[in-house]
Amino acid sequence: MNFKTKGDANNVADTDLVQSTNVVGKVIFQVPYVGRFIGFIKTPVGFGLVIVLPTLLFILGELWNIKREIEKDVEKKVLARVQAGSSKS
Repeated sequence: MNFKTKGDANNVADTDLVQSTNVVGKVIFQVPYVGRFIGFIKTPVGFGLVIVLPTLLFILGELWNIKREIEKDVEKKVLARVQAGSSKS
């Protein structure tokens, strides 16, 4: 296995790959596919699916709840008017 390296102050990766035999250290844990997921989020489709779509669904859900509350309020007012009109008769 070869590793691509890049220094903290460098804008681009180093041209030479480093072989795993030349790396000092050990793996403590790993989380599979996180790099692929982050790479996917960086694409326009991934950004849309992971960030924009859930946000839009949340906003639409809240707008639906507001609409239902307004309908309930209007229904209460109409019912109150009907009851007030029937009590006058």
